[in-house]
Amino acid sequence: MKKFVCAAVLLLLGSVSATKKPSEVEAFRAAEISPDVVGVAPAKVLKVEYKKSHREVTLGNELAPKEVRDQPEVSYTGEPDAFYTLVMTDPDAPSRSQHPMREWNHWLVVNIPASDLSKGEVLTEYVGSGPPKDTGLHRYVFLLYKQPGKVAFSEEHKSNTNGNRGKFSTEKFAKKYGLGDPVAGNFFQAKFDESVPELHKQLVHKAPPTVYYFVAELQKMEADGIVPQILETAPPAHLHLTYPNGKKVKLGNELAPEEVKDEPQAEWEADPAKYYTLVMFDPDAPSRKEPTLADVKHWLVGNIQGGDVSKGDVIAEYFGSGPPKGTDLHRYIFLVYEQKERVTFDEPRSLKESRAHRLKWSLKEFVKKYELGSPVAGDFFKAHRSRPGSPPIKTMTLEARFKHEEIIPDVIDQAPESTVRVIFGGSHEVSLGNELTPTQVKAPPMLSWSAEESAFYTVVFTDPDAPSRANPIRREFLHWLIGNVPGGDLSEGEVLVEFLSSAPPKDSGLHRYTILVYKQRERVDFKEKRIPDTTREGRRHFSARKFAKKYGMGEAIAGNFYLAQWDQYVEEVNEKLAGT
Repeated sequence: MKKFVCAAVLLLLGSVSATKKPSEVEAFRAAEISPDVVGVAPAKVLKVEYKKSHREVTLGNELAPKEVRDQPEVSYTGEPDAFYTLVMTDPDAPSRSQHPMREWNHWLVVNIPASDLSKGEVLTEYVGSGPPKDTGLHRYVFLLYKQPGKVAFSEEHKSNTNGNRGKFSTEKFAKKYGLGDPVAGNFFQAKFDESVPELHKQLVHKAPPTVYYFVAELQKMEADGIVPQILETAPPAHLHLTYPNGKKVKLGNELAPEEVKDEPQAEWEADPAKYYTLVMFDPDAPSRKEPTLADVKHWLVGNIQGGDVSKGDVIAEYFGSGPPKGTDLHRYIFLVYEQKERVTFDEPRSLKESRAHRLKWSLKEFVKKYELGSPVAGDFFKAHRSRPGSPPIKTMTLEARFKHEEIIPDVIDQAPESTVRVIFGGSHEVSLGNELTPTQVKAPPMLSWSAEESAFYTVVFTDPDAPSRANPIRREFLHWLIGNVPGGDLSEGEVLVEFLSSAPPKDSGLHRYTILVYKQRERVDFKEKRIPDTTREGRRHFSARKFAKKYGMGEAIAGNFYLAQWDQYVEEVNEKLAGT
C-alpha cells in the first residue's frame, strides 16, 4: 500500500475517550449525518485544521472549496498499541436532494498506528470538496474508527486524479472490516465556488466520474420537463445510444426522424450476471400540449443479460420517431431498469411495421407491474416533423433581416448562408429579430444547424449594443464562446467563455443578441483566456469579426438573433456580477 505523507500532524486534542458535550453529538443528528452516513453518531469531536487557509472544521461550519483544496491536519490522541481508520466522505453526491452517487469518498487512510497519520496506508488520496454548480450545500464528513488490530485491506488504491469514488458506503466499509462505530468525527459544509471547475478537470483527466454526467442530465431533464413530471429524478448513469449513421443521443439534442429510423446500439455499465429492461417511449403523443395518446411505446426489450440487447426478450420492436406534422418537438426518452431476476413478461408483442399495442401505454404501470424500481441509466433526444437545422427561411430573407437591424455591418460583413436554430427553455425560439425577455433566455439554449459530422465549429453569442445601441462604447459584449464543436454536438465543444444571460441595462432600449456559427478548417488550439460565468471581465470590446479572422474561420456559415430589453431578472444577473 502507498504510505501517507503529512508535513505535520498536530497531537493536541485530548484522548478520544474523553467525554464531549451532548450538543456536539447532536450536531451530527441535526445535520442528518446520522442516519445518512452512519447509524450511530460519534460521541467525540475530531480536530481538523486547514493550515494554509487558517480555517478549522467546527461541526457544520461553511468552508469554501478553495479553502479546503489542500490536505488538512487531523489531530487526536490514540491508544499507543491501537490502529485507526480515517474517512472523509460526501453523502450529497451530486446534491443533498438528489443523491444517487451517495457517498463520494474524498479520503481514506487505514492502519494508522496510534496517532501517527504519516505511517498510515492510503487507500484513497485526499481530494478537497468540489460540489457541482447549483447543487446547494454539501456535507463533508470526517470519521475516525478504531480497528480491531492491523487489518489487511483489499480495496483498490485511488490517486488524487481518480474520479471513480462514487457509491462508497462508510457503514458497509466499516462492517466489512469489523471497525464498529466511529469513535470521533467532525464535518463542514460547502457549496460551489470558482475553484471547483479546476478540481473537476483534475479528476476528469483520467476517469470521468458518473456524478458529473448526472448533474448535467438532471439539469437537462428538469429544463425539458422530464424531471419531476415524468421521472422523480434523472437516472444516475449514462445510456450510450448510437445510430448506424453515427448520430448519437445526447441530453435532449435534436434528431430528425430520418436520422433515427434504424435501431441504435445501446450500451451502459451492466453487471454480466444481472438482467435489465430497456425502454424507449414518447410522452408527447400526439402533442406535448395534448398528450392524449401517451405514452407511445417505441422500443421495449426485457431480460437483457449483462447488457447484450441482441439476446433480450423483444416485447416491442424498435420503431423510430414519427411526430405528427405541426406538433412541435417531441421528447423521446430511453431508460434502462435493473430487474430483480429473470421475468416472464405477460405483454402483447409489437412488430416493427405495426403500431399495434403501442399507443396509450403507461411506463409507470409497467414499472409497477414488474417491480422494476427506478431507472439505472438513461438519455433522451427531441424531434419534430422537419429536419433540424435551418428553418425554411430563404437566405435573402435572412440577409435582409441582418441588414435591416444593421448586424451587417455592426457585427459581420456578410450574411450567413443559413439560420441556426436557437431555443431557450424548450419553448422560446429565436426567429430573426423577435423580442424575448431576459427572464426567458436566462439559461443556455439548445442550438442546431446543418453540420458536417467530421467538421469542427465555433459558436459566438455577442451583443453589439453595450451599453446601448445609441452609445455602443463597449461593443461587443461577449455572452458565450465555444470552439472545437465536433459535428454540431455543442456538449462536446471547448467552452472558452461560459454562458452569461442577456442583461441589458435599464432604459438602454432593445439590444441585438446575435448568435453566429463558424466552420473551422481543423481543430484549433485556442489561446484565449477562459472566462467563467461569474464575471464581466474579458467580455467587453470583443469583436466577432476579428476573432474569426485571427483563427482563419472566414464568414459565419449560420446565424440568428433576437432583441431584448431590461426586465427584473437583469437585477439578479447584476447582483451575481457585482464588482466585475
